[in-house]
Amino acid sequence: MRQQIILGFDPNIRFECVKCGSCCRIAFGNVIPLQLYPQEVSKIRRMGYGDSVIYIDHVHYIRAVDSHCVFLTDDYLCTLRIRYGWSPVNCRLFPITVKLINDVFILDLNWDYSSKVGCRGFGSGPTIAERFKDLEKLLHEVAEYVYGNVY
Repeated sequence: MRQQIILGFDPNIRFECVKCGSCCRIAFGNVIPLQLYPQEVSKIRRMGYGDSVIYIDHVHYIRAVDSHCVFLTDDYLCTLRIRYGWSPVNCRLFPITVKLINDVFILDLNWDYSSKVGCRGFGSGPTIAERFKDLEKLLHEVAEYVYGNVY
């Protein structure tokens, strides 16, 4: 099944993660405000990090410690990416947010959170349009999580 994609932003915006860790250093309460899918929670638990996940109002989040992601290293890198070559899909999609409604992906840029954390990736690298194939792969992963095909 191929989902329709609706962009709520200009696809010619340039963005490339500069691995500064800014998005991982601002917490709201004791969580990083990016939703985890149940399959990702299972994977994190299998990796031995079950206590790193918090469940609030029917949503799973990554725990924050000292106002930053529990997986953030002193070098501002992700422990999950370093050790396992993997991280949650919403971390990889950042600063893009995604909603899947009636088989339609609605994508937007999280300007509010990006500005709060001081994201430095805007204006550098290829345009989002130039990275559309990579983005489609991540959206395919979201669809598999939502429709229950990935465990």
